[in-house]
Amino acid sequence: MWTVRLEDERGKEIKSLKGPFICGYLENQSVNESPFKILKYLDPYGDTTFNILQMDDVISDFELLQKMEECDGSFIQQIIVLAQECKAENHQYLVFVGD
Repeated sequence: MWTVRLEDERGKEIKSLKGPFICGYLENQSVNESPFKILKYLDPYGDTTFNILQMDDVISDFELLQKMEECDGSFIQQIIVLAQECKAENHQYLVFVGD
């Protein structure tokens, strides 16, 4: 389970999802066997931060996850929107806070 938020360069929250993002598939994936370029590095127990240079891979991976129907598609779509906003502005970060 992750809290997902868009932050500025100082760590100040710009936007966040209304609830936790829960995806057992991502929480239990093996880094070596993952089909994802970047989501395989999500830490379910710590914070994971992605920057503007990683947003194309983040978006691509979430689109793949959406097709796999392993998690709540409405949350995935909201994360994709946050990732697109992150990609559109410098000095913004997409942060996944593991619980």
